[in-house]
Amino acid sequence: MTIATSPRPSRTKTKPRLNKKSAKAAKKIETRPVDQIAPVNGHAVVEPVFDFSKEPGYYNATAKKAVLRKGKRPPHDELVLDFSNQAAQIELRAAGKLLFAGPWNWSATASGLALTAAGEWKEVGWHREKSCDYLEIELPLADGYKLERQMFLARNELIFFVADCLIGPQNTANEIHYCQTLSLADGTSFSAADETCDGWLTTNGRRAARVVPLALPEWRSDYRHARLATDNNNLIVEQAAHGRNLLSALWIDIHSGRIRSPITWRQLTVGENLVAVNRDVAVGYRIQSGDEQWFVYRSLAPVANRSVMGHNTYGSFVCGRIKPDGSVKDILTME
Repeated sequence: MTIATSPRPSRTKTKPRLNKKSAKAAKKIETRPVDQIAPVNGHAVVEPVFDFSKEPGYYNATAKKAVLRKGKRPPHDELVLDFSNQAAQIELRAAGKLLFAGPWNWSATASGLALTAAGEWKEVGWHREKSCDYLEIELPLADGYKLERQMFLARNELIFFVADCLIGPQNTANEIHYCQTLSLADGTSFSAADETCDGWLTTNGRRAARVVPLALPEWRSDYRHARLATDNNNLIVEQAAHGRNLLSALWIDIHSGRIRSPITWRQLTVGENLVAVNRDVAVGYRIQSGDEQWFVYRSLAPVANRSVMGHNTYGSFVCGRIKPDGSVKDILTME
């Protein structure tokens, strides 16, 4: 129950007189910027886009900018997105270290024909709570396609989930090829694992994040219709599938205590009305790092009552922690 209380009467407080030295210091404090976000071109821009005095995360619908951030105090763990232009810009930091900085590009073909943008990015949903931040945006494409892009930060887990979802027209099934590229920051490189399909983002010779391409099989020796690699200082995720829709997702773990832990992941079976659905309808993933486990679910078709790993959901996106007894503790469910 919310209890309304009467406001306290205003009190007049005499403003103290300052000497020249104190006045100069006060002016410096009053005129300093609230915060600075260095966009990808390297020039710091001071804008009152966000109120950083509030708890994170931050979103400005007018400016089409967002900051998914763990906490208020630096060094920051955060993802900064600017989708005010067709070429969305991204920055990703782990413990203050800049890992991604630049355009977050995409390319796609359907039945061999290139898909092009047919409009501007728009917000689909923004959600923040104590445990997480979530942003989803959408770009209309030619020929009835659209691109849904989502970003999710689990604050306590220090995990980012970033994904592109290519959605095709109803009652279509084509050979789809999709590629997303994320610009690596200066001084950051990607080191692929020897036998598995994951790898690490490394800066100044130290591993700062682990990157898992969830749609790829764990082992390089398995058949793959996708790849995670680098080219021209970009991290590239390429996938191919036959169907209407395709999800290209990255699980980015920036927890320093888990980066070197053994990791494994699996694609899960998603059921609807006791029947397994195709991967262009819904997908699920299970990730284990050391002794910790999570699962992620994403609906690519209209939402329905589905089950994954014994967890029933009517949501479009679900992320949860798997407890030792096998039950799931929900971190976020988007309806």
